[in-house]
Amino acid sequence: MTSLSVKDRNEIAERASAAGDAEGVSVARAMAARAERVAHGGSEHRNIWTTIAKKAVIQVLRYSVNKLPAKVRPYANKIIGVVEDLDQFQQGGSRHGARARRSAHRRCDHRGTVDRRLRGAVTMQPDGPRLPASSLGPGGKVTLLVWFMSALLVSSAPLVVGVATVALVPGLGGLRAGVTPLVVVGWLMAAVALAVGVGAPLERVARRLVGGPQWAGSLAAEAASLGFLWLLMVPMTASGLSALLASSISVVLYKSFEPLIESWGARDRAVDEG
Repeated sequence: MTSLSVKDRNEIAERASAAGDAEGVSVARAMAARAERVAHGGSEHRNIWTTIAKKAVIQVLRYSVNKLPAKVRPYANKIIGVVEDLDQFQQGGSRHGARARRSAHRRCDHRGTVDRRLRGAVTMQPDGPRLPASSLGPGGKVTLLVWFMSALLVSSAPLVVGVATVALVPGLGGLRAGVTPLVVVGWLMAAVALAVGVGAPLERVARRLVGGPQWAGSLAAEAASLGFLWLLMVPMTASGLSALLASSISVVLYKSFEPLIESWGARDRAVDEG
């Protein structure tokens, strides 16, 4: 299949706009923005650890949503939509493009098959799916909270390994006195949540401050993300050097898992975009 250029996608968006197809406009413009980044020598996906962690959270949420009870699933998809909207907005794409992808996801699971139970639980309106009128009970809210926290826990695994290495290997400094494993896990889950929210703005600031060639901006973004992680590690580790070692191990692990996360994301985009 012939690949469409940025100009082609923009023309598609214009024709969709003339035809009154708002969703088609959103998708075409989002894909045009992505193609333009690649055409200018950029990467379609950022690769600092905060972005990898954010994409890991999205993938874990999407792959686990169909395991939830049917009555909870529409609310879970709302949460996924918020995270995906945030990711799309931070990457400079169209929020409407993310909303169109989210709408497609609500109709299909990761294998591209229709989830009829989900469709039955959601009323489709012109502005998107509407949740059932009945409110979610305490049990459902607890289920959603546990589900989301579990996604943060899974996505923080490289951070846990980095801290555990420093704590368990003699001579690497270890943890501060009084820091328990439960505190470590909770703190690192919070670190992933922070990465979802502030990772992309941190990258943009670093690139703009440095300017110059693309490699310099990429190096500045990597340094800024590593420094951000180091600051998060310092309260737990016995020294700044231990925090730096734990941070470096974690970043290497995130980058090792990046191809797998990207392949999952590419498969989802192929399903969402038809």
